[in-house]
Amino acid sequence: MRSKRAEGFTLAETVGSMSLMIPLIVGCFMAFVEVSQAFSLRQDLSQAARQAAYDMSVAYEKTPYVASSRSSQDALVYNGIRKTNVINASQQFDTAVFDLSTTPGNVTVTVHYQSGQHGLPAFPTFDPLNIGANFPLQASATYSLNN
Repeated sequence: MRSKRAEGFTLAETVGSMSLMIPLIVGCFMAFVEVSQAFSLRQDLSQAARQAAYDMSVAYEKTPYVASSRSSQDALVYNGIRKTNVINASQQFDTAVFDLSTTPGNVTVTVHYQSGQHGLPAFPTFDPLNIGANFPLQASATYSLNN
């Protein structure tokens, strides 16, 4: 039979080891949440970049001067692409890059998530681990020109 002293020691060991494990588990959970948020934002940015590249290709077929005019790019393409709390402004898109030296030519569009700007929420909203700054949130897409 175990003595009460041995049982108390076992209980103390268990409580001691659990007190070390709980912060580790909570920290892993918080990191998982931040990485999941970054992944979701990245997917939304990729979708917006693909849509913008496609729309820019269509706009180029109709009005080729869009290749050299940022205001035309904004008016014809970027102003129409919005995703709540992800894409709130045309300024999140870089000027489209048209490569007309290849056959067929292509257009590349890059979009950025600018935390806390253009009415966007800060990413991540809650960052006790301070790892949010290590996630560059941008996406690019290239689409061929069909003319």
